Amino acid sequence: MSLANFTILNTYTGIKTHQSVYSDGTNIWTTNAGNSTTSSGLYRYNMTPTLLTSNNDAADDITGAEDDVWQMNGIEKIAGKLYIGAMNFPNGNDSSLHNAGDKYQRSYITRWDPTTLAYEAKWAVGDSSVLGPSAVARWTEGCAYHEGTGHLFVIFHGNEVAEEYSFDGSGDLVFVARHTFPSVDNTNQGANFLNSRGFEDITFSGDTCWLNRHAATSDPYFYEFKWNGSGFDFVQKIARLGDDFTQGVNIQPGTNITWWCERTTSGGDTEGSISKVISRGLDLSGRVGVGLSFETTGVKYADSSGIIVSK
Repeated sequence: MSLANFTILNTYTGIKTHQSVYSDGTNIWTTNAGNSTTSSGLYRYNMTPTLLTSNNDAADDITGAEDDVWQMNGIEKIAGKLYIGAMNFPNGNDSSLHNAGDKYQRSYITRWDPTTLAYEAKWAVGDSSVLGPSAVARWTEGCAYHEGTGHLFVIFHGNEVAEEYSFDGSGDLVFVARHTFPSVDNTNQGANFLNSRGFEDITFSGDTCWLNRHAATSDPYFYEFKWNGSGFDFVQKIARLGDDFTQGVNIQPGTNITWWCERTTSGGDTEGSISKVISRGLDLSGRVGVGLSFETTGVKYADSSGIIVSK
């Protein structure tokens, strides 16, 4: 897919985001990172976007993990709830827990009310009880629901792996398998366990998924893979659309709209930008059961074929 197949509709700056963005066509949710003095937050906007609800201290609400989490990451909406990756990547609020290589890394999937942004539940994922340098699945980034299996796939900052989870009758996550993404270029990433050898976010449309790489990598692409029933096949690498496209990514359900978010140096860990993009030449219509299936803005909208029409 060439960059000619993408049209950037809008980029909104000054948004309380740093890590991820998700939209169902009615609301936009974002997460930002914490730092040495502030917690990581969760936010809800309308499609303008105007801020509707804030939880500036969301990471501190995670019962039993208040000191383990300083970064809220990728967002997915499933059955009316938000599922968000959360972890303790170094530079957290308590350096004794996070910064040293001989400390445990912590990774969670957390669940939140989409309207009030109230915390509800958490599940440890990845190698959450393994010392930092030895952990393979370390530091949860994004998560995405796959319609075909009904499972949640979780990705990590530390390595090019995904963990697959099913939901039991009570809604708890149950580990199914760990998968390695093939053909990921980590040639220049080095072996330091702090390096990003994995991905920042994941989003599915049918069996197709897109994964975003960190700006700090020497691999300036996002990746496309296809689920084959038991693992992932490499499809292609797509050049980044620009400097604002290295963090969160979400295919809006039922549309060919993608949302991206990016941190900004001027906003520190609390502000960034979100971008709305039309994606042509790839069938994204398979993402239908996770949220709503329409898209609108105050300026433009896209019809079902992806043609931009003045409103």
